[in-house]
Amino acid sequence: MLDRVEVVQFNHKGRHLVICSVLTHFVNDDMYGWVKVVGHDEDED
Repeated sequence: MLDRVEVVQFNHKGRHLVICSVLTHFVNDDMYGWVKVVGHDEDED
């Protein structure tokens, strides 16, 4: 068995849906999730 790792980048704040790119995983195994992207406080560098 081989684990897959994929890097994603979100350029905007908000809620984003991430799905598995292997169709059978997405359809048969419900491989998806939500990512909440938040920004830094303005006081931080």
